Amino acid sequence: MACLLELVFVETPQELNFIELKSTYKFQYEQNEILYALREDWRPLYQKDDGSLTGARFTGKGEDKVENRLVRSAQPKDARRAYWDAYIEGKNKDGVSKTKFVDRDNFQIFPPVEPTGDLVRRDRGTFWEGEFNPKYPLPPPQ
Repeated sequence: MACLLELVFVETPQELNFIELKSTYKFQYEQNEILYALREDWRPLYQKDDGSLTGARFTGKGEDKVENRLVRSAQPKDARRAYWDAYIEGKNKDGVSKTKFVDRDNFQIFPPVEPTGDLVRRDRGTFWEGEFNPKYPLPPPQ
């Protein structure tokens, strides 16, 4: 019985150079302001001594600086980064953000998109005092 060997030549594919994309979210103040402009329900909330709510951790300056009481914690950093990467600015090769922020009503996400109603949660009355803040109404400060 004769055995025939067939030689098969296979080209090896070129080595692929994969570029690992990096998140542009660096947990910076301006980035959080853009995030909270879209997701007001994610903003940490504090209660001032007079009982009113604020997004500011501290009131006053210098010797008059007082830490406000935390009533709603911030979202975890991983959740904020995932939302940023999906809805505000995708990852890129250098991890440098191209977003622009002036104030909560004037900012540019990249690439420019028009968020849907499900993404935009801006009404502070609803997201500070409604169902998204189950501790509201708050007991008076002590």
